[in-house]
Amino acid sequence: MENIHVWGEDTAIDKPFCATRNGVWFMAGLGAGKALHPKSTSALPVYKMKSAGVWKHQTEFKAVTFHDFAKVEIKGCKNARQFCMGPNVHASDHIHVQNFVNTVFDNVADDAVAHIYDPPKGWANPTDCGNYPCTAP
Repeated sequence: MENIHVWGEDTAIDKPFCATRNGVWFMAGLGAGKALHPKSTSALPVYKMKSAGVWKHQTEFKAVTFHDFAKVEIKGCKNARQFCMGPNVHASDHIHVQNFVNTVFDNVADDAVAHIYDPPKGWANPTDCGNYPCTAP
């Protein structure tokens, strides 16, 4: 991704839909995907990962500017917050190295830069780990 501007929401206005928001989701490396000209429809929701993650993947974000993430809390939304970037909650073992080059933070609170959290216990599923420990190789 290159030369992108991402804006936060005005957190002083009540929101009709309360959920934690990320301006950019970390990219994910998937072991399978659709053909260039798919012959079938995609399962919904499209943001839910439907294949195994891959290793040695990298993504580079160049000249991304994040604007107006001045507050994390969203008015009228008890547990919803906003962040410049964070993981897709359906990408438990798909997140790889994310490189940011020439990134600008314009009116961004320190605690709104990245949404990093302890993984849910459900992500450590020994029956889904194959020959690898559930904490990665």
